[in-house]
Amino acid sequence: MKKRNVFSAWLNMAIMVLCLAATTLNAQTGLFTEITVNPDTLDAEGQAKHNKLQQDPTVTEIRYVEFADLSSVQVNGWLNLTIPGTGCTATVKAKQVESSANGDFYWYGEVQSNGQDTVCYNGYINLMSKEGKLFGSIQIDEDVYQLYGLDGDKSILAKKNYTNSQWICGNNLPGDASSILPPAEAIVTPRNNNCVIRVLALFTANAVAAVPDIENTIEMTIAQTNQAFRSSLIDECDAELVLVDVQQLPFGENPVDIVGDRENLIADMQDPMGDINARRDAADADIVLVFTDGNYAVQFGPFVFSINGIAGTLNLDPGRALAIIEADVATGQFTGAHETVHLLAGRHEPCMGNPDAGPSCDDIGPFEHAHTMDFEIYGFDFTRHTIMYGLAGRRVPVYSTPDVEAFGVPFGIAGARENARQITATACTVAAFEDDDDGPPLLNAHIAGSGFGCPCSGVDLSAQVIGGVIPYQYEWSTSPDGFNWAIQGASAGFVAALPCVAGEGVFVRLRVTSSDGQADEAFRFIEAATSWPGQSGECPEMLTEPGNGGAQEVAPEVFVFPNPTGDKIKMVFPTVEEPTRTTFGFYDRYGINHLDAKVEIRPENPELEINITGLSTGIYFVKVVLGDKTVTRKILKH
Repeated sequence: MKKRNVFSAWLNMAIMVLCLAATTLNAQTGLFTEITVNPDTLDAEGQAKHNKLQQDPTVTEIRYVEFADLSSVQVNGWLNLTIPGTGCTATVKAKQVESSANGDFYWYGEVQSNGQDTVCYNGYINLMSKEGKLFGSIQIDEDVYQLYGLDGDKSILAKKNYTNSQWICGNNLPGDASSILPPAEAIVTPRNNNCVIRVLALFTANAVAAVPDIENTIEMTIAQTNQAFRSSLIDECDAELVLVDVQQLPFGENPVDIVGDRENLIADMQDPMGDINARRDAADADIVLVFTDGNYAVQFGPFVFSINGIAGTLNLDPGRALAIIEADVATGQFTGAHETVHLLAGRHEPCMGNPDAGPSCDDIGPFEHAHTMDFEIYGFDFTRHTIMYGLAGRRVPVYSTPDVEAFGVPFGIAGARENARQITATACTVAAFEDDDDGPPLLNAHIAGSGFGCPCSGVDLSAQVIGGVIPYQYEWSTSPDGFNWAIQGASAGFVAALPCVAGEGVFVRLRVTSSDGQADEAFRFIEAATSWPGQSGECPEMLTEPGNGGAQEVAPEVFVFPNPTGDKIKMVFPTVEEPTRTTFGFYDRYGINHLDAKVEIRPENPELEINITGLSTGIYFVKVVLGDKTVTRKILKH
């Protein structure tokens, strides 16, 4: 089966000399810039956020930044990122954007190559804007940052260091009898194939005190988990979380007994007269997530571990579908995404024959386990864990699956370490834990169809809808960046036209309105690719580049830098051994050539410097024909 190399850029190692050669970007082209703020001048809410971060032992730096308008700073889904205090600027590609008319949005992006097949630093970004305030999580190499919005465009950027703490999941530790039950057997009871898991989120007073914004922490946890499903190639029709309510819960944590706290919460949920039971019934919630700050710890041999969460069931017991999540590590350590999938019967890494196994490893079940990847890149060794690994830290935002890989290393083992397969198998069972029987059925829309297609092709999509009252009205829109939408269709089916370059794509939005007045939206990024898991038939071997008018042949060695750039670029042809005629052109994503020339390259002077001040801001594909060979390089002009 073909695999998709979606995280190669995420793990790509920095080459500092290339980073220093990159063009410095101004505030109009970067995601954010550092500003000076006196915390005493903030309003009461801002001062409270600052003070909470000062008291957080995992916070090592607090900076203030001003964000650009994402809807205008992006160029076809690309933007630039410079973390204050670092020396490099990276290009980031949006992979999922969900934007609403009221200005709220969720944005997920991954660091991509800067055109030299290296980047200054690597990672992913989750951003969410709600009522004009930003919240986010960024991981760059080993560093984790959290963003907390203030008034206007100002935000706090807090660097967090988890390396001095041993954070561990409470499941499978001594005293947790629920984790050693037999493996789950999914009973497939889909809701018309839309497996929507309704989530009730509760939080304690300690959780409020632990993080600057508990409600945004909860919303980001749900968004981050859904994005991890997508990054693991789990179709949104097969598994999606929907947050149905957020409430404060009067509950005091016992820091020495997370198992006892969990059992007390579950007992209340099982009690017909219990508070949590009443809340769950009122929300028709399939699962309950309780956000706490118990500072839980456990002694395991000679070591003391901090416990970042624990789930009530690993074998699909609806009466125990509750998990505790420590709020301060809910997003930065993927604790929320981890504990939620325990409720879908996902399990930790196996113990037997596994040199990377942690203290909470798990041998129950044939394939529903996490995975560890070891890489050697440019002489540096990396170890990364998928989300369900028992120890937090160095996790990547993907559930174990052999269909996703980086540098040829798969993020799972078929038949042995496939959390994604388990999620797909059990999500519909969990989605039927509670019946949605109060009032009219809730409208829920999904986009059905592949998330990939061959370059220059069309991808067939269809609306998959449950709930509401038929007939439905449909509206399909596309966007190059996820913010600026153009309406394209009004039927149940739609064909998304893909660009002609692998790795680029189109953002698609579906709006559905039912006859009883309900409305729902679904979003999807469709990527142009030459191969992907589940592909039926091969893409043409000779692909057409924008403006090419013919097939692209084996590429000669050509370097184009700096990238991103402003006024000039250089082309270097290191393998030219004799005078060779070359032509080049600068094409936009629609295949229009904006600049071209013919020159002769000589081995004694294999460089060209090209003035591009006349080009507008945007992404261009530089097509270079050297002799009988053709190569295309992508650049970002700012």
